[in-house]
Amino acid sequence: MIMGITALIFSLAVHPVILTILGESISVFEHIFAAVIGIFLFALYTVFQLPGYYKLGSIKGRGFMYIPVAGFLITLLFLTKVPVGESRLLFTVIHSPVLLMLSTVILVIAMYAVSIRVSIQILKNKEV
Repeated sequence: MIMGITALIFSLAVHPVILTILGESISVFEHIFAAVIGIFLFALYTVFQLPGYYKLGSIKGRGFMYIPVAGFLITLLFLTKVPVGESRLLFTVIHSPVLLMLSTVILVIAMYAVSIRVSIQILKNKEV
């Protein structure tokens, strides 16, 4: 987890510098949006891995890391088909840094709560 956070901080520090050198300018909102998406994707990977590791062990449980990748690709496919302008809620959340951050934090907390609850249940069933 520490490596993931370190990679996110490094990425957030280095990418604007590289984009500036290449002549691209990025707004504060784009910087915040990239950080929020990075945090969400990191959480998405780990919430599937934890129960998988507890259920199958460290070697076989690694197969669970491919579930979020497939889900992410399917989500991208569906997002290209849905016009953002027709969903007022989605449009509002995406264009408001505060709502975007708040909704992402709530979603990440909920995902980890479910993941931890499932992991605890797996461990309880193994002890029996």
